[in-house]
Amino acid sequence: MVLDYSRFDNIELSDDSDIEVHPNIDKKSMIRWKQRDIHEKREKAKAQMGHYHTEVEMNKELIGRVDQMMKALKERKGDNASSVIATVMQNYPKESESGPRNGPTYTEMMESLLKQIDAEVKPIRDEDKTATIIHKLSMHRDKLLGIITSREVQIKKLEEEQASKITSDGLRDGWNHSSVSKSVPEVPMKQSVLKTRPPKEKVKKAKVQAIETLNPNASPVEIQKDSNTDAGYETDSDIDADGLPDHIEPTPLGRQFGTIAYGNYDQSLQFLGKHPNILRDETETDGLLIDAYYAEIKLDHVRAKQSIHQGLLLQYCRQLGKDGVSMFFHRIKDKKHRAYTLFIDDVENTYSRIKQKAAEARAEEEAIAKQDASEPVEQIQLHAVDPGTKIGITVPPPNHDDPAIQECRKIFESFSPGLQKALETGQLEAINKVLGKMAVEEAEEVVEKLSRGGMLAIEEEILDATDPNFVMPERAQSNEDIQKSGDSNEPVKDDKLEYISAVDDID
Repeated sequence: MVLDYSRFDNIELSDDSDIEVHPNIDKKSMIRWKQRDIHEKREKAKAQMGHYHTEVEMNKELIGRVDQMMKALKERKGDNASSVIATVMQNYPKESESGPRNGPTYTEMMESLLKQIDAEVKPIRDEDKTATIIHKLSMHRDKLLGIITSREVQIKKLEEEQASKITSDGLRDGWNHSSVSKSVPEVPMKQSVLKTRPPKEKVKKAKVQAIETLNPNASPVEIQKDSNTDAGYETDSDIDADGLPDHIEPTPLGRQFGTIAYGNYDQSLQFLGKHPNILRDETETDGLLIDAYYAEIKLDHVRAKQSIHQGLLLQYCRQLGKDGVSMFFHRIKDKKHRAYTLFIDDVENTYSRIKQKAAEARAEEEAIAKQDASEPVEQIQLHAVDPGTKIGITVPPPNHDDPAIQECRKIFESFSPGLQKALETGQLEAINKVLGKMAVEEAEEVVEKLSRGGMLAIEEEILDATDPNFVMPERAQSNEDIQKSGDSNEPVKDDKLEYISAVDDID
C-alpha cells in the first residue's frame, strides 16, 4: 500500500535538521542560517501586511474628509472658497481622536493637499475656483481609491502565501472542549434498621384486695380494637430468643431503589451511579427480600417480585465490584445473553421460595386467629374477697390544700378520660368494664396507681339477716387456702369467672 505524504508538503519547519547540505558547508550553521532566513521572511511579511492595513485605514479616513470638503463646497458655491475650506477644516475631528501612527496627521495631510490645489488654481478666475477645487479633490479621491484597491490585493496575496504553509504561528484550536465532572455530594446513607423485640419486663403485681378474673362481658373483637398492640405480621414464628433480631428493614434509599419498575435497567443503573453507597450495605438485599415477603403475605405479587428483582440486582452488583456493574447491566439488557437467563432464573426461584413461606405464614395466622377467637381473653377485674365487704371508690377533689391529696389528684388526672368518668360514677362495674378493654400489664399498672392514690377502699357491708331472702355470702377461696387444703395449684373455676390470683392486703 502506497502512503500519501502530500499533506505534509506545506509544513515549514524553521529548525528542520533533516536536510542535505554540501560536504564543505557546516550542517549546523546551515540549519541556523535557514532558520534565521525563515523567521526574517515571516517578520517582514507581517510588517508589510501591517503597513498595508495602516495605509488602507488612513486612505479611507482621507477619502471621508475629502468627501466632506467636496460636499461643503458644492452646497456653498456662492461663498468664498477659502472661507468654506477654513470652516470645514475647523470641524474636522481632533488629532487625539483620529490619526495614523508614526506619520503626519490627517489635518497636515489635508493642508498639504489643499496648498497644492490652491497653487494650481491661482491663475483661474474667482468665479471658477470653486468648481476647479471640487474637480481636483475628486481626482485625488480617485487616486486614493486606487491605492486602497491595490493594497487590499497585496494584503490578500500575502495572506494566501502565509496560509499555504503550515507554521506554528498559524496553529489554532479548531475545536476545544473541556468537561469537569462534578460528583454530586453523596448523602450519608443511614444503616439499615435492625428491629429487635425488647425483652419482656416482669410486671409487678398490684397488692389490692381484688382478684384477677376473666372479663365475662368483653368480647374478643372489642378488646382487640381498644388495645394498644402494634399492627403487623408478627406471628409465633417471629418470636425468637430475647435480644435476637427478627426483622431487617432497608434504608429509605434502598426502599426507593426497590420501587423501580421490574426490568427498567437503565433507571436502575442511573440510580446506582448517583448513589454508589447503597452497594456497601449488605443488609439492603435482605431488607428488600423481607419487604417482598410481607408484600406476598398481603397477596401483592407484583410488589413482591419487584422487590426481589431489585434486591438481587444489588447483590449481583456488590459481588461484581465497581468495575463490573456497567458490564453486568450491558449484558442483562440482552435477553438472549446467558447472564440475563441466569439472573431471571434466580429471581423466579427466590420468588417461589418466598411465595411458599408467605403461604405457610398466612395459614398459620389464620389458625392462630381461629384459636384466639374461640378462647377467652385474660383480663383484670376488681372484686371483694371477704364476704360482707365491698370496694369503695373515692375520687380526690381538685384544688385541695393538702399536698397528699394534690398528689392523688395528679394520679387521677393521669388516667384516660374514660377511666376518669368511670371512677367519678363510683360504680365498680363501670371501672371493670374499662379495665376489661385494657391489656393485662396496663390494667395491673392502673390498679397499682388506684391503690397508691387512695382511690380504692375496703368498706364493711351491712347485711340484713332479717330479710327472708338473706343468704350468707361465701368467701372466695384464695390460692393460700387451696395450698393449705392440699389440693392442686390450679385456680378455682366458676361457670362465669376464673380466679387467677388474689392478694389479701392493701398497700
